[in-house]
Amino acid sequence: MAYAFHQKANPFGDRVKAFLGSDSGHWDVPDITAVTSNAYSMVERGILSEEDLRHFLSIHPLELYTSLNRDFFKGTAIEKAAEEYLATNTRA
Repeated sequence: MAYAFHQKANPFGDRVKAFLGSDSGHWDVPDITAVTSNAYSMVERGILSEEDLRHFLSIHPLELYTSLNRDFFKGTAIEKAAEEYLATNTRA
């Protein structure tokens, strides 16, 4: 996963659009907040930058889920944030 965000290692010089996949909703995960704190540990260890983590946890999934349905997050807790991001980052 670290190489997905290592822009010098990628021949195209960009991030691979990797994002967090987790079993945090499974019965055997007692604390779902541990999933994101574990993800943040990659910033603390210098593996990812905070900007990389933002893409990993937010931007890449948002772009994927709205690529075919711009209203995917309509009616959810992140609807406003998704709309704001899309309004300023829409590709023609």
